[in-house]
Amino acid sequence: MLYLTRKVGERIIINDEIELTVVSISGRVAKLGFVYPEHAKVLRSEIYERIQRENESAIESAQGVEDYLTEEPEYEREYEKVSNLF
Repeated sequence: MLYLTRKVGERIIINDEIELTVVSISGRVAKLGFVYPEHAKVLRSEIYERIQRENESAIESAQGVEDYLTEEPEYEREYEKVSNLF
């Protein structure tokens, strides 16, 4: 991790396309301003982590539905048992 010290109004440029400016500092809280291209995503970590959890849950649910839909129906298994008796 890179640590930098900046004062209010000072900027940091990332990859020639993202600009971070220290807007204000109040106690232990720093307000940051970002200028970034439309294709870039900027999320607070707690939002990013929630999205990741929801995506994982959706994948698990989709897998459950797929398993259910591809499972042989109960009536077909019962029919096979009965037809094997004859």
